[in-house]
Amino acid sequence: MTSKKKKASSVHKTEHKEVKETKKDSSIMPKDQNAWISAAIFILVGLIIGALISYGAVVAMGPQDSSGNNLVNVEELKLKVQDYVNTNLVLDDTIIATIISAEKISDGLYELSFVVEQNGVEVGDGSIFATNDLLILGTKFDMNENINNDDVPVPNGDLVKQDVPDAELYIFSYCPAGSATLDTFVEAADALKETANVRVRFFSDMHGAHERQQNLTMECIQEVEPTKFWDYAKDYYETVYATCESGRSTDCDKTEATTLMEAKGIDANAVYACVDTIGEDLYAEDIALAGNLQLQYSPSVVVNGKYFGSADRSPEGIKNLVCSGYTTAPDLCNVALDEEVVNSGSC
Repeated sequence: MTSKKKKASSVHKTEHKEVKETKKDSSIMPKDQNAWISAAIFILVGLIIGALISYGAVVAMGPQDSSGNNLVNVEELKLKVQDYVNTNLVLDDTIIATIISAEKISDGLYELSFVVEQNGVEVGDGSIFATNDLLILGTKFDMNENINNDDVPVPNGDLVKQDVPDAELYIFSYCPAGSATLDTFVEAADALKETANVRVRFFSDMHGAHERQQNLTMECIQEVEPTKFWDYAKDYYETVYATCESGRSTDCDKTEATTLMEAKGIDANAVYACVDTIGEDLYAEDIALAGNLQLQYSPSVVVNGKYFGSADRSPEGIKNLVCSGYTTAPDLCNVALDEEVVNSGSC
């Protein structure tokens, strides 16, 4: 498989910047080594306060007007989120996150864009979701309660090698960084799929109903047409995602997904029958697995049950992670792959 240089043509205005590998530090170590390293540059930790929530299931808290609509002072919300992040989630005094804009997604729910600086130098950017009282990062954080970082458990242990390693990519299908990493994960998976168990798992639909629909679709392609899934996945970012991301339309998602499946020789009717019967069960299983691993960010790379928080997301980087999980690595691990990183952010 050759590396694709064309990037998605439809880009949400708060989407992470798509970048090639640079010298910017994307694995800044926190003072507290019990914290996880965020792929979104700044360091995020948190207790699993509630179940992983979907975009459509968010119930905004706070005051309402006479018609029942949520009252949100946008400037106050930006300051509240910024203060909460820097007080509770950034564990390095040299790092500061600044909320730069807010866009209303639905009644009471906003998408906020941020930049991150270390020692006054910008090192990253991205977006998060919030209501009056909740900060949403796949997991929800109650901004009225500070986090006690001493209580945060350390997920995963040392990497245990296996004769046939398990390599999994956990994403939200319409997360910009998640879908971009799917693009690079496919190249590594295609090289090693005969000697390793490779799979893509989905654990949140925070971007909306179209994301839930695509999550279920890809769950079922892997169930119904597992050998053809990688053909679908390698073109998803530049076709379905690029066309439908900005409009958040379920109709667009299904039309483009069907077109891509047909182009790859996948029985779309069988896939949608799977979605209608066991799709939700497959999705719930992945959410539970992500919860057991205490995953919070899309994308997350897991090898043999170990989460690599600061993983190199290039095809070469992912290949090396998978190869580190073999008891005896095959010769394929010596074959160099593309070193380009399409998107270094996260959701």
